[in-house]
Amino acid sequence: MKRNKFLDKYINLANEYKPKLQLILVCNVEGLTVDKDDYSGDSITSEYLTLQQYNKILSSLRQEGFDVISYFDETEFMSDVLTKKCEKMHGQELLVINSAQKGTKVGRKSLIPAFCDLHHIYYNNSNAYVVSLCRDKYNSGCLLENWGFPVPESWLYRYNQGWVLNAKPPIDEKIILKLNYETSSIGLDKNNIYNYDESKDSLIDIISQKYKQDVIIQKFIYGYEVEVSFIYGKGTFVFPPVGIKLGDNKTLGDKILDYDIRKNHPYEFYDFMQECPETAPKIQECTKYIASALNISGLGRIDYRITPQQQYFVTDVATNPGYGDFSSTYHVFKTFGYSYCEMLTALVGIALDKYIQ
Repeated sequence: MKRNKFLDKYINLANEYKPKLQLILVCNVEGLTVDKDDYSGDSITSEYLTLQQYNKILSSLRQEGFDVISYFDETEFMSDVLTKKCEKMHGQELLVINSAQKGTKVGRKSLIPAFCDLHHIYYNNSNAYVVSLCRDKYNSGCLLENWGFPVPESWLYRYNQGWVLNAKPPIDEKIILKLNYETSSIGLDKNNIYNYDESKDSLIDIISQKYKQDVIIQKFIYGYEVEVSFIYGKGTFVFPPVGIKLGDNKTLGDKILDYDIRKNHPYEFYDFMQECPETAPKIQECTKYIASALNISGLGRIDYRITPQQQYFVTDVATNPGYGDFSSTYHVFKTFGYSYCEMLTALVGIALDKYIQ
């Protein structure tokens, strides 16, 4: 696949403003970020970068000629801004590349965008409101459903309160339980899928109590698992859909990407356009309209489950998808002929595009 003019525009923008930028990499890294708040079950460190991943990002940005400093803790970064240890120098603008979400509290991913807006610091991706909205699977799903987008039928079990509006799945409906505010499949394993009956409400309550969090219960969708990355800003670009396979199976069927699979990456990507050429353009179009409806900025990703009959459902919205060399984001950049360094340069340009008139 040929290089893309839309993506080249962002690379050129980043290179043009490179001398005027001080990049601030704010990220949580296994072994470097001090954890004081974690779950007793699956660990939030599954959302962290490994040291190898962090070193590749840092060295790649520096190889491209960017001036980069990094923080492994959000509090340290904010403290340095407040005490003027981290500030604009020699006409440079600070631009934060944020992938930090330390702790377990709802809305934690919104901390850095809110702080940066308060202090007029450039940052990548969406604002604090949009980030928190999209991390709330149930409420963002209700909005999408109200707008006519295809989402699985869903119910919410509120922590320490029970079923919202006393609404429950029909008896014998095949369902999947997910933590309402988490990513990286935290709290998700094969036992979270079963045919519903009220005697199993205790399992839902156990998960809610274990993670001190609301649980979203969704109708389970048998079939393909597909991720669609996009760029939304002054222009919109939707990448080709990427299918996920385990072994040789391009359709996951009744399997899911649970916590262990997400953490250890024993899966591969494939071109979903070749597998389902009629459905792929439809979910690209759906993705474009979701990005606009939710007002997601910069790089984002919509995840789908698609039945063998090609009926598709939105299962997750990511406002800050992973961009490691194992990610579907890098996979699609590679299909256009871009190196990892070039992808990171493009991401800088995408972030800049919000602020450059």
